[in-house]
Amino acid sequence: MQEDEKDIIQEDIKQNPQPKEGYKFIYTTKGARRQVKIITPEIRQAKKEQKQKIKQQIQQPTAAVTEKLNLQEQQIFQNKQIDNQNELCQKLEKLTQILLQTHEKEQKKELKQQISEVKQDIQNIPNTEQEQEPKQEIQQDIQNTEPKQENPQRKIQRKHPFFK
Repeated sequence: MQEDEKDIIQEDIKQNPQPKEGYKFIYTTKGARRQVKIITPEIRQAKKEQKQKIKQQIQQPTAAVTEKLNLQEQQIFQNKQIDNQNELCQKLEKLTQILLQTHEKEQKKELKQQISEVKQDIQNIPNTEQEQEPKQEIQQDIQNTEPKQENPQRKIQRKHPFFK
């Protein structure tokens, strides 16, 4: 067996006396040789650069994905802010409506109070024939200034085409 291996090694040496370009021979302990590529500093540098390019290519998609996620998070945050603003606006509108209603009620109370005071003043006026005419005018003015409540059926009749 050893003779066969030696013959094979001898034939290899005869067929390939020189290694290929960029390769060198390495001899094993048994006397066999192997062709191995010569690694120069330039080749090492090129391999490092290639590895870095691959890492960058791997990181670029992840960076794009993280950017998209950040944009989506910002949009979600902005949407939440808009929702909160809308809720606050609705609450503000409700509060202003309530405030307006209470203000209107207070104004009505004040008007009623003023009307009752004027009625009392009218009743306190002495009954003379000359003064009754101004008294009636004042009562008519009061009736004209009192808020009128319209009959809802009358509104319907006005809107109905039959009554036009």
